[in-house]
Amino acid sequence: MRMNQRGSLNTSIPFLKSWRHDLRNRKYFLNNYFSLIICIGMVMITRDYASLRVEPEVHAAAVTFLAALPWLVLLMFRRRRNLLEGPLLTTIVWIGCLVLGKVWLSVNASATQSDQRSKLKTLSRATLEYASDHSETLPIANVWMDAISDRVTERDFTLGKNIFPQRDGYHVAMNSDFSSKATSKINRPEDRILYFISHKADRNANDALHSRIENTVCAKVSGSVTKLGNITSSKP
Repeated sequence: MRMNQRGSLNTSIPFLKSWRHDLRNRKYFLNNYFSLIICIGMVMITRDYASLRVEPEVHAAAVTFLAALPWLVLLMFRRRRNLLEGPLLTTIVWIGCLVLGKVWLSVNASATQSDQRSKLKTLSRATLEYASDHSETLPIANVWMDAISDRVTERDFTLGKNIFPQRDGYHVAMNSDFSSKATSKINRPEDRILYFISHKADRNANDALHSRIENTVCAKVSGSVTKLGNITSSKP
């Protein structure tokens, strides 16, 4: 009987140690898992920031707040040295989000503007071909897409996919001042904007540059594509 009692007592001590060990490991696991979730959140916010869906100030404040959470949790425990992995990980990711977020944004902006230039160049080339076949006259603004649709693909019209943030619809418009205008009657065609990226999403959108989106590119009457700068007048 004593042997059984001693045996049960002896076996209960390792069990107690094992239980404490499992509880400690569970605490470490939950802390690191919590930190990993926070890191994923910071990366997702940075991704939205790089796509201009989140303002720079909001991005900086959000990732800083998330990075501070594991440190606040750490203050709740006595043995803090054993729980430093999570907070240190979130701090490293926080620094990476702040630094690489700007690089990511710059790369996205460069790729987006490259696509803008490519599509507008295609539209300009098709328009010049149309004018060549129609007595050097530009298309009517109200049907300009329909007029050159047999010379380009539908994808060439969808500039909404190539602006920050991405939008549904076409988002490209023709300068209505040059509707059905003879190219020979346009002074300095290399300075006159024909197509531009617009807030309007509908097909055959056109206006006198009122709906233009800043910090994009535009196509000139001459066929060249350049950065859209300050505009004082679109009148020929």
